Parts: sequence; C-alpha cells; structure tokens
Amino acid sequence: MFFRTEYVKSFFRPVGKNVKKKVPTGEKKKGIFGGEKDITEEVTEWEQTGWSDCEIDGQRLTQDIQKKVNVLCEEGYEILSIMPITSGAHYFEWKAFWNQNG
Repeated sequence: MFFRTEYVKSFFRPVGKNVKKKVPTGEKKKGIFGGEKDITEEVTEWEQTGWSDCEIDGQRLTQDIQKKVNVLCEEGYEILSIMPITSGAHYFEWKAFWNQNG
C-alpha cells in the first residue's frame, strides 16, 4: 500500500461593503424639453474592497478539499484522514488600557 500526503491551500475571504447604485430599467420617460430620459431604480450590490487579513474563505476551502479528494479517489487512493493545520503567524499588537505606573 502506498501513502500520499497532499496539501490544499486556503485563501483569505473577500471583504467588502454594500453599495447603492442606480440601474436603468429599460424604460424611458419624456423630459421637459421633449427628449427622452432613462428611468432608473436604486439597487444595493455587494462590492469587494479587498481581502481579509485573518479569516479564510471556508466555502472555497471546502470546495477545494472536495475536488482534491475526488481526484485522489479516481486515482485509486483511499482517504485515511484529513488533518487541519493551524497557523499562528499573524501580527498582533497589544496595548494596555490602564496606566501601568500606578
């Protein structure tokens, strides 16, 4: 029996905010001077502004692990275990809220 170790990389989750945008509905109305003007409606959309610096994208990691398991099963391997890896490499600065001199 052969053993094989595989590593599935995790990625940070996207972060963002809700943004209100005006979107044309496809309808038009007559303007004051006889021209046509698009009718718009306001919609709220989520817009990515960057990536988290401390939270992984769990949904993507789950899909990536499932893909790797499927490939290994197709190649004839039997999955014995899936081991989580915890990394403690994160910048953290602690500051006291009280006066340390007394």
